[in-house]
Amino acid sequence: MKRALLLAFCLLACGKGSGCDHDRRADAMLLVGRVDQFRRADNATKPSLVDAIRTTPCNEDDICAARTACLAFAEPTAKALVTKHEVEVSLGAIEHGTLAKDTPEAQSLPSKVDAAEALLKEGQSKLDACDSLLLDLKRTYRL
Repeated sequence: MKRALLLAFCLLACGKGSGCDHDRRADAMLLVGRVDQFRRADNATKPSLVDAIRTTPCNEDDICAARTACLAFAEPTAKALVTKHEVEVSLGAIEHGTLAKDTPEAQSLPSKVDAAEALLKEGQSKLDACDSLLLDLKRTYRL
């Protein structure tokens, strides 16, 4: 009986926010850290860090909103970096003579560069929203 009362009390407390603040704060801190890690990483590493942001737990609306906003920045940025790397590899192959300039792959390079630039601009246009919501999390959860 005591155990059932204790469990009920814990569930009630968690529902009111006092018992779950630590979990919320930990989720917010994890998201802030993962976005910061993405930003600080070198360009070759950034694409592999997007999934960590995507899988960050969010059981609160503010954390979910920040995660969504930061993914809107990180995903196109990562795609742009992958495309840029593909272009660099192809250009290197052209320079070394292992890819002919008249192949469809070589001919598609200008459009790949344009696509990478568009993705990068898309990501940059979402950066302010991500920053703003992360700042709100830092204030709310005292990070």
